Amino acid sequence: MARQNPNPRLEKLGLALTPVFALTAGLVVYLGHHHYALTEPEALMALAGMAAIGLVLGGILCSLRSPIVAGVFFAVMVIGTLDLHYQFIGKLHFWILGGGLSLTALALVLSLRGYLGTIGGVSFGTMLLSSLLIGGSSAAVLQGQSPAKNTDPVPTSSAADLPVVVHLVLDGFVGLEGLPEDVYGASELKNSLTAFFHGEGFRTHDRAYSQYFLTHNSLANLFNNESSDRDRRHLRTEGRTWVLAQNRYFRRLAAQGYQIRVLQTDHMDFCRSEAVSVASCDAVPAFSLASLKDLPLSATQKAKQILGSFLTRTALYHIAINGYGTVRQGAQRSGLDVLPTWPVSHF
Repeated sequence: MARQNPNPRLEKLGLALTPVFALTAGLVVYLGHHHYALTEPEALMALAGMAAIGLVLGGILCSLRSPIVAGVFFAVMVIGTLDLHYQFIGKLHFWILGGGLSLTALALVLSLRGYLGTIGGVSFGTMLLSSLLIGGSSAAVLQGQSPAKNTDPVPTSSAADLPVVVHLVLDGFVGLEGLPEDVYGASELKNSLTAFFHGEGFRTHDRAYSQYFLTHNSLANLFNNESSDRDRRHLRTEGRTWVLAQNRYFRRLAAQGYQIRVLQTDHMDFCRSEAVSVASCDAVPAFSLASLKDLPLSATQKAKQILGSFLTRTALYHIAINGYGTVRQGAQRSGLDVLPTWPVSHF
């Protein structure tokens, strides 16, 4: 049976739309995973931006005359799309998994020359449609195991007579005395933070600092009044969450009759320490796009944050950023300061 020749117009249209469908489908799933409504203005703007990136890639794909070059470009695009979903590039098994997938994708696209647009358009178009119909991922926002609420009895005998104590632990927050005075705006920032916290009734430890590079070591020692050089002391892991197994500070508060209420992120669990009962325990994601909703930012600024957080999931994006930075610096050294900064915010 003779092989039918592809329709040139449909093939061109498929090639142009395949990157659009692939990238927007991934962003739809990403927004759904973070329970971000697709009808929000910033979500629509981010989807439009992703579609524009896809159209540029589709235009490049359509302009390539060599089937082999087009096949390589298509294979790289497929690998980048998969990496947005699974983030396998850069991990230890990249050379095996990434290389195998690259060769497989390249073999497929070369064997399907003339039908890349049709097959790619239908496949990724179906992916986009199903993502829109399903409404994104229904997976829970918390990635690791959610901290279980402790149901042990809580001492309440003298709780009513005790003053309220609220601790705010801000990750990566330098003590106010640590702000260098020779840095522009540092003094104003220090005064602003001091006025805010003191105005709300908080006591600040202005000369506080941590000798630990990693948060889990810093907090584990802080809550146990120690300064150990051992990694992961008083800690165990469950999924992606650090669980503080020992918490002497909470035990002391509980012995005094305090009811302990914890609001934490899923990065570290303070609610399941041994011999400690908490009255309530609530967890929020350490990172979630949902936190953008209440920030005093414009829809455009939020859309840039959404795009940046999505695109940084793939190592190919970092390669593009570094490459652009190298070209821009080279142009500046040559006296041609004409290239703008990278247009999308990234975390």
